[in-house]
Amino acid sequence: MQAAASGHLSVVKDLLASGDVNAKDAYGSTVLIHAAANGHRELVRYLAKHTNADVDAQDSENGCTALWRAAERGHLDLVRFLFDEAGADVEARDKSGRTALIASAENGHVDVVRYLIEQANANLESEDDSGATALARGSLEAVRYLVEEIKADINARMERCKGGLTVLEYATRYRSDDAATDYLKLKEAEKETSSVEEKDRIKAEIAEVRV
Repeated sequence: MQAAASGHLSVVKDLLASGDVNAKDAYGSTVLIHAAANGHRELVRYLAKHTNADVDAQDSENGCTALWRAAERGHLDLVRFLFDEAGADVEARDKSGRTALIASAENGHVDVVRYLIEQANANLESEDDSGATALARGSLEAVRYLVEEIKADINARMERCKGGLTVLEYATRYRSDDAATDYLKLKEAEKETSSVEEKDRIKAEIAEVRV
């Protein structure tokens, strides 16, 4: 598996000549999962196109697929390839119920988040096992994109999350010192005020929110 993690295509080819491409290592990861996680485009393409690698295989430790790992680490080219050309399941979940969209939003990979929503039709309302969505868990950059471009509702109620918290309530309770929470609070204040001057002041504050 080290050869896959390091991206050594020729070595992997030699090893697979007498081995099972879907065999798992001690952590339950396949060659494809390792290659995708580490951003090795040529190796991922070879495995998906020229072997019988299972593109939706999940590692035994965390339940992550190749596409999930690529999304988590921000490898947009691999996410696109695995979905568009290899037919990988964009809604596959890890053992915590997180989808690739939630994982990429958490880690601030806005280009991946954008692709998953706008091109792969990923479900923005998908909830992890705690009931939280990508908007609830996202980084500042991801939340800003979801609210300003996708028009995601910060007051959407997550029915399975702690008795039905809204995204804003969740952020306030569990991410109180987070920049994304500051942003969400300001967006709510902007919506609530009827004063033009106050709206302008809040918009200026929103623009200044940084990680």
